[in-house]
Amino acid sequence: MQRRGMYDTALDYIDYLNTSRLADETTRQALPYYRAVTLIDSAGTERDPLARQQRLSQAEAELNAFLAARPDHPRAGSASTRLGGVLMQRGRAELDGSEQADDAAAREEALQRARAMYGRADDVFTSAIDRFENQLAALPTFIDRRDEQRAAARQQLRLDLADARLSAAGALREQALTYADADADRKRLLEQAVARYQAVFDDDEYRSKPVRWFARLQQGWCYEELGKMKEALVACDELLVLPNEPAALARLKAETMHLAMTCWLDERSRDLNQAVAKGNAWLETLGEEEGNTADANAVRWLTSEALLSKAAALPDDGKHAVWTETALALAEQVSRQPGPYRGKARALLVAHRAQADAAAPTTFADSFAEGQRLLESSRSQEDAVRQKAQLDESIALLQRALRLAPGEVAVKPEDVNRARYYLAFAMYQAEQFFDAAVIGEFLASRHADDPQARAAARIGLFALWSAYDRAPADDRDFELARMTGLAELIAQSWPDSTEASEAWMLLGDVALADGDIDAAIERYGKIDENSPRRALADLRAGRAIWIQVVRDAAANNDGDTASPDQGNAAERLTLAREMLQRSVSAMQKGGGELTADLVIGQLSLAQLNLHSGDAETAVEVLTRGDNAIADLLANDHEVTHRPGFATEAYKTLLRAYIAARDFEQAEQVMAGMDEAAAAGRVASDDVTRIYLGLGRELEDELVRLEASGEDQQLARVRESFEQFLSRVAQRPEANTFGSLLWVGDTYLRLGAGVEKSDPSSARRYYAEASKALGSLLKRSEQDASFAPSPENVWSVRIKLAECQRREGNYRGAVDQLVDVLKQRPNLLTAQVEAAETYQAWGKQDPSKYALAVRGDKKARRKDGKPFNLIWGWAKLGNALQASPDHRELYFEARYRQAECWYRAALAGQGDEKLRDLRLASSTLLATHRLTPLTPGDEWYAKYDALLKRIRQDSGESAAGLPPATKTRG
Repeated sequence: MQRRGMYDTALDYIDYLNTSRLADETTRQALPYYRAVTLIDSAGTERDPLARQQRLSQAEAELNAFLAARPDHPRAGSASTRLGGVLMQRGRAELDGSEQADDAAAREEALQRARAMYGRADDVFTSAIDRFENQLAALPTFIDRRDEQRAAARQQLRLDLADARLSAAGALREQALTYADADADRKRLLEQAVARYQAVFDDDEYRSKPVRWFARLQQGWCYEELGKMKEALVACDELLVLPNEPAALARLKAETMHLAMTCWLDERSRDLNQAVAKGNAWLETLGEEEGNTADANAVRWLTSEALLSKAAALPDDGKHAVWTETALALAEQVSRQPGPYRGKARALLVAHRAQADAAAPTTFADSFAEGQRLLESSRSQEDAVRQKAQLDESIALLQRALRLAPGEVAVKPEDVNRARYYLAFAMYQAEQFFDAAVIGEFLASRHADDPQARAAARIGLFALWSAYDRAPADDRDFELARMTGLAELIAQSWPDSTEASEAWMLLGDVALADGDIDAAIERYGKIDENSPRRALADLRAGRAIWIQVVRDAAANNDGDTASPDQGNAAERLTLAREMLQRSVSAMQKGGGELTADLVIGQLSLAQLNLHSGDAETAVEVLTRGDNAIADLLANDHEVTHRPGFATEAYKTLLRAYIAARDFEQAEQVMAGMDEAAAAGRVASDDVTRIYLGLGRELEDELVRLEASGEDQQLARVRESFEQFLSRVAQRPEANTFGSLLWVGDTYLRLGAGVEKSDPSSARRYYAEASKALGSLLKRSEQDASFAPSPENVWSVRIKLAECQRREGNYRGAVDQLVDVLKQRPNLLTAQVEAAETYQAWGKQDPSKYALAVRGDKKARRKDGKPFNLIWGWAKLGNALQASPDHRELYFEARYRQAECWYRAALAGQGDEKLRDLRLASSTLLATHRLTPLTPGDEWYAKYDALLKRIRQDSGESAAGLPPATKTRG
């Protein structure tokens, strides 16, 4: 089925075999491996990048599970190299994605993910090398040929080892290519890859095998990428004299020719004569099958380039036409085959055909007209290659027209400026941004009265913005200075124009995107107050100030360094409120048109008033006047369908009514949410998210008010929510899963917020939370349709366990978590809560610290092998070590592991105390060695402080973490 491409059917069959009596235990043990192989093969046929990544991610998980469960399985070695291959593919996908990214930050994030994947692949391949070497060393030196099974096993191990060694070198090479040419890391990684390939090449084991020459070829590519063309060509010379048999050597020689051509056309080792002679000679030897490979196509294109370059560089001695004709014939072949050179070949053919089809115009008028025609044609051209060719030709003709203009008396200045405008537009379309900007600046400064000047200046401004957007985030000063200069010129030349407002709007948006709110306010402030853009500018600036104030408050609550604006938060809030009010009023007066900007402004203004403790005004903003948000939600207006808007709006409306103590209206909002969910206008999960999000916002608000010393407002907010929660909890039949979950979750958060300052209130809140969550579980058990899904019920059990842990009911908490883990043993939230529960339990019973680390609750797998249902911090850390997505949780798990041993030591005596102190210390140091932490990292400070305490209690020098060292080069 796999060979026939029936991958989904093959996967279904594997799943069937997993429970079928047709499969014996040996077959069943290998099923995860076969499932992974099928997923890998199917990923290669996926055109959708996201679907391909999902398949590869599933394959990675299957292989990891297989290796964890069957480390000694006969296919474990193959699984290791397969796993490395999957990680390499995922790295390539991230690298490809970086080239499609919208901005420099997104590109760098994709490159970082690619590097992480390649790094993990290197680790996997290195581990596989160790495995294969150990297995080979365990075999007897002499194996009788008649012992076919053992001889075949040794041969396979040797092949697997060679493959792993080449792959490990390849991982370094591909990781190197994620860095810029001049980056030191690129050079370092390539040099390491060269050394690894050299080790394979020098190994006597491979002296008569193709793998030796493959290593040499890949080493040659590394030299080329290092700019060491001489060394690369020496490798090519060695490889090109090899025989063409077996077929693997013929394929290797084709790639070698590709490498040699690349070197001969590189400016650092340019040799057009060699490229033309060797390229043509090699192409003539190809049969039909060999000629259809990617390397053969690359050699064709590079030979075509060499011929055209030679024709351009040398005087015409009668051979130019032949060289050009041959180059075009080769390009024609390349254009018919998929690959990286097809687009270039097509563009070359289009350009040359255009030259042949039309003689160059000889007058300004003809050149201008033809340039205009091609520009207009390019705008409707769907073929990107032809579009580029037409744009390039249009630019050439418009430039020709401008060169011809001074020699023609009949050409008027306005005609010349019109040609300049079209040239600026063509250059902008062709992404020649700085050239387009120069023309716009010229017309704005020298010909401001010309009808074309304003439009050309506008093109120049957006061209500079495009250049700015594509520049590295840390190297945009030049583009920004040019943009600012042109915007000022536009405003000076045409102060009341639409273009002037647009220019300042663009510069304000740029400042806002860079996080420079003050600069944005200054630039937005230069927009004419009567301009329609001014209201939108006020909205953007007001929202930005408001969001920054909230973030600063959150950072201050978390103990982070406050921003420079934290000290004048009240002034900033006042400014934000004024801007938002002015913006909303202007939009409402501007014809009454309902826009997304208007409702976003209203919502932000309401949220700001809530933040300031003015719930009544927030309610008024949300409910009064035409197009009030409350009415839009009730009528399911399309403007509320924007992603995330309805969730935020319902949450804000509900929070405002509760804070204003208008509980009847709050209940009506809840009923409206439930009706929207029942009618399918809002997903049930979204309603649950609204409730839980409201709980999180309440918690953040209480923390902020407590930190800022606003005790009266803190008491009012807490009292309002407590009264409303009590009211909601007392209407059991009217409650939904989401509303009951919200009641329990919010009581839990209220308790956590006062656990240290008011323990008696915390206990009362926890009791109410337990009651609500217990009621929720009971109703879910009585009515299977009450909960949206089983996952929601598990989430409730985990919350109830947290509540019981905080109440000190550790045994009850563990029982809840065991019920969840019996169904979902790999559920991280449950495993983390279980480890936290045992650690908290350790304060009463120090023996529980060891269980918090090592796990508890023995269970048995289907194969009869025992395992701990509750993992503990140690297994959590091991499971998360290789997952970049769980970096924070990984470091927390390792920290908590050390903390448990430390607390166990403090409760112990004698040798046991010293043992636990050593375990605590070694956990921190081992983590730092495996995944080095650096000063400035939040976890570095925590690890360093805990290690100092441990060493001090051990009677040692209270030294912290040592300098980070890499475990492998």
